[in-house]
Amino acid sequence: MNEIIYKISDRRSWSQAQARGVYEGSPDDRRDGYIHFSTAPQLAATLAKHFAG
Repeated sequence: MNEIIYKISDRRSWSQAQARGVYEGSPDDRRDGYIHFSTAPQLAATLAKHFAG
């Protein structure tokens, strides 16, 4: 099974990761000990639940 996964990130964090060549995760990712990803069908719900407002 090959499925694309997505990481929702703010523009600043992504720009910093690109400049450094590594993405170490958001504060929530680091707190939880892993990077949170979403599949395409999960994106809308993830955005609504965790990134609204």
